[in-house]
Amino acid sequence: MAMKGMSMEAIADVLYIQAATVARWLSLAAEQCDKVNELIPKSVLFQINKSFMTVFHDQIFDCLSKIRDSKIKF
Repeated sequence: MAMKGMSMEAIADVLYIQAATVARWLSLAAEQCDKVNELIPKSVLFQINKSFMTVFHDQIFDCLSKIRDSKIKF
């Protein structure tokens, strides 16, 4: 919902929770994104070539497998 432009207060209203809870969730999500980004070197993950981006599937699936296998602590 936040990615669609909803404010934390609006999300909290829809979910019947406090805005502080939404803020905590967003903070935790950002931390997890950082952990995933640390696993995959940016030079390997994305190669920008003029007007399009190529994503290397093997590295993404490797990362997702590590997440699935709980090698990243949540």
